[in-house]
Amino acid sequence: MTTSEHNDAMDRLTDEIAAEIRDSRLDADTVDAATERVWANLQHEFAVGRPLRSCADVQALLPAFVAGELGEAKALLVGDHTRGCVPCRRALLELRNGGFSSPAAAPLGSSRRIPTGLMRAAVMLIIIGAGFFASTAGLDALADRALEARVADAGTLQLVAGATTTNLAAGDVLRSRQRIRTAKNEGAFLALDDGSVIEMAPRSELALRADRKGTAIELGRGNIIVHAAEQGRGRLAVRTSECEIAVKGTIFAVNHGLKGSRVSVIEGEVEVRYGHVHSSLLPGDQITTDERLRAVDITEEIAWSENAEAHRKLLAELTELQREIAAAVDIATPRTSTRLLELAPPDTVIYAAMPNLTEGLGAARGIFSSRIAESEALRDWWQREIVDNNIDTQIEESLDQLQFLGESVGDEIVVALPISGLTTDGGPIFLAELDDPAAFRDTMQDHLARHFDGPPPVQLLDDPDDTVAEDVEVVVWIAGDLVVAANNPDRISGVADSLAAGHSGFVGTELYQRLAERYAEGVEWLFGIDVQAALADAAAGSTPDDAALMEQMGLFEATTLVFERRRADVGSEISAEIRFHDVRRGVAAWLAEPAPLSTLDFISADAYLATSVAAKDGADLFDELLGMVAAAGGDAAAELDAFEDEIGLDLRDDFAASIGGEGTFAFDGPVLPVPTWKLVVEVYDPATLEHAISTVIQRANDELTANGAEIITVRREQSGGLSFMTLSHPSSPMALTYTMTEGFLLAGSSRAAIEQSLSIRASGLGLASSATFRELLPDNGYTDCSALVYRNLGPIFGALPDGGMGGYEDLLRETAAPGLFCIYGLEDRIIVEGSGPSFASLAPLFGLSSLMAVEEIGDALESVDNPERVSSVS
Repeated sequence: MTTSEHNDAMDRLTDEIAAEIRDSRLDADTVDAATERVWANLQHEFAVGRPLRSCADVQALLPAFVAGELGEAKALLVGDHTRGCVPCRRALLELRNGGFSSPAAAPLGSSRRIPTGLMRAAVMLIIIGAGFFASTAGLDALADRALEARVADAGTLQLVAGATTTNLAAGDVLRSRQRIRTAKNEGAFLALDDGSVIEMAPRSELALRADRKGTAIELGRGNIIVHAAEQGRGRLAVRTSECEIAVKGTIFAVNHGLKGSRVSVIEGEVEVRYGHVHSSLLPGDQITTDERLRAVDITEEIAWSENAEAHRKLLAELTELQREIAAAVDIATPRTSTRLLELAPPDTVIYAAMPNLTEGLGAARGIFSSRIAESEALRDWWQREIVDNNIDTQIEESLDQLQFLGESVGDEIVVALPISGLTTDGGPIFLAELDDPAAFRDTMQDHLARHFDGPPPVQLLDDPDDTVAEDVEVVVWIAGDLVVAANNPDRISGVADSLAAGHSGFVGTELYQRLAERYAEGVEWLFGIDVQAALADAAAGSTPDDAALMEQMGLFEATTLVFERRRADVGSEISAEIRFHDVRRGVAAWLAEPAPLSTLDFISADAYLATSVAAKDGADLFDELLGMVAAAGGDAAAELDAFEDEIGLDLRDDFAASIGGEGTFAFDGPVLPVPTWKLVVEVYDPATLEHAISTVIQRANDELTANGAEIITVRREQSGGLSFMTLSHPSSPMALTYTMTEGFLLAGSSRAAIEQSLSIRASGLGLASSATFRELLPDNGYTDCSALVYRNLGPIFGALPDGGMGGYEDLLRETAAPGLFCIYGLEDRIIVEGSGPSFASLAPLFGLSSLMAVEEIGDALESVDNPERVSSVS
């Protein structure tokens, strides 16, 4: 039995046992007797039977709670209350400081000292802790187990579990993986815990699943109308055997049967994926997954609903209500205050500002505690791995302090690295505003007392001029509602001087100006580098030849780099800008100004990855590159002359000057047996370039023959008035085919790939005209761009077998959704704007992670039993 089959069997067994327990009925006398016993026990345990009505009642029990003298029931109530109540949690921490500690929470020895002191123990723990709880795979399981839906209205609705069926009524709870079905003449309504509503038609069947990213409705058959509440950062999806429909907040219908699936949109926007098709539907739109399944009038499609018109109106009101609630509780409010920015050291070379992420920690703890109480398997694991090893108290106390510490800190944390921090003085400076300075100080003092036997390596200063002990690694100063931490007391004094003056000398720098511009628009995650200072520092320690090369490359012209990331409806919006002293030169000038990228016309809308660029003239690039090689030392010109004499070509005139300034590379086509790739390059002189390619192949074959090796085979074919050249070698399973037409060189993994590119251009249905691509284009004033990177690995990810992704599951999930980055080469700056599924989405700007993912995908697909079905060609 496979792991998946074993899990399914265990789930079915659990569902059957739960159904039996739920359906069991006790006689009235038994229930009354049990009730009396429970009440008597509770009265005895609480002495006077008084319930916990206030924080005073809870705090009266804290000494016994800390000493472990409370009964299980009261300890559970007190522990749950203190996790959600700040005053009671503060009282609990103060009481623990008074000596009520368990052996499991004994102070750690000096061998356990935290290397970076307060930086990890306090402020950075907020970020690390919240990120851990937000990203661990364990939350997927918790979300799935915590999933609940209630039967809002039911005719004959049945829960199907193995060989048994159970009738459900209004108010009954549906859990994850439980499969339900409606009868032949009656429908039903389900209400999800996020406010979404599902209306099921007669003879329909579905089940629910969830992870930390959202909820999925697995429609086995029939018709449903879904009112998806606003999902915030999550999503709601409907899955059938042919397609997946993902939404944020909308009303739509799905009809799934023998021919396939039909999706109809009533309100909002819906993303539909099936096979290698990815479509965005708006109100009134409809799509089918099979050409034999025709579109129908949407009114007809939802006619089975009890009252379709009233249903739509009701759902529209609920959607608006959900949107208002989501807006009211959204914690990702962009920050505009430059107070901390103005206090950064004058010589700051790297500046990073991030939001306080601790608020989600309380919710994560609540979910975890609930699941421990409800799940026997989780409870057994907790007992065996945590309680039996005497570390449960340490975990609870650490989380208490972490959550309490986070609640004391404001909504922004800043890390600034001075230029001297790159040398002997070392280390950044941390800045944050405090919502509760006294609580922050008390928590930090408690933390230091608990974790260090002797003098701690962190010293809290009452005054920036206080004497600092010799062994102190980090100094912390709390000034009013501001906390400053650094490993150098001079940094603290510098901030004190800036506070007295109103701001630091950093305010007069160009990096400050660029960052302040971003704050004016509101920031979430912000990162800036003083490139000029960093490069000057690097050049000071380099050899004269290296410095000359950097100068030749034009690197010293760069002044600042500012990077910003914001949350979007799907994934993240990325914005970056690098500024230069004057007109770009050297490598930075190789990127052309924004221009139409006509080579994209040869790439289909189903491409997995496409990278396109408009560059300077090839001959100019060759000259500059030769100059850089010469600057690096050696006699590059003489070596080039010798090489050109050997092959009989002038590389500048025959190759570089023949190629235009635009090109596109893409993975576009079937994935098996090897990924289909395409390269399209603008060509100014096709005849000269063709001659140069033939000459290089002939010279290579001459060399191979001289060494007794097999040669490159060249096969020429004529089709449609074009000449196709296919190059292959016995040592390689891959071939290369190319042709030239209409001023372009088209190369690819096969002749079929090139012919498809020609058809795509002729039809005018290339990637740049697709709805998915156009919706991802940044909202700005540029008509064109200088370069772009597009990816959409979703179709490949959907085709992969479960467990067949070679350990890259998380990477693929992060990179599967469509993303587009556009690069603009302006006179004195380069701008990058775009969107992607995650904070790490900037990496594919350079094509690296996407290429790695495609390689792993190719390996995984080789194990698919029926690879012929995996294709991007519909």
